[in-house]
Amino acid sequence: MKPYLLIFIFLSGCAFYPKRTSHYQSEEPKEGKAAVYIYRMPTSADSLNPDVPRFFINEKKLGRLLTGGHYLEIVEPGEIEVSYRNGLFGIAFPWKANAINFTAKPGQKYFIKFSLQNIVIVRTEFHLVPYDQGETEIT
Repeated sequence: MKPYLLIFIFLSGCAFYPKRTSHYQSEEPKEGKAAVYIYRMPTSADSLNPDVPRFFINEKKLGRLLTGGHYLEIVEPGEIEVSYRNGLFGIAFPWKANAINFTAKPGQKYFIKFSLQNIVIVRTEFHLVPYDQGETEIT
């Protein structure tokens, strides 16, 4: 296989994700909408995941999230599923590795913490955390 093809495959997995940020600024959801923040703590245990996780909200791809980063997604009220998928060479597998479901209400902010729970056997978890905890941990 030619090295150019490998480079293209690797870079194409990185190129199509929306911008993530590590600088938190509180944003009020627009009228009739809800705000969902997905974040990872900047811990050494969380950085042991060899592949950067890929996140989805209701099957919409948000992107990959490094430790210490977060995404903000403004959503319609109702049932929300935040999911994580493993991948290889920048391409997400079609099956979900983990997910969390909740009901979003208009005008509310939700903080979803993603973390690595076990260093020996990699196990990831989502936690819907209280507003105060989320705002403190994300900054």
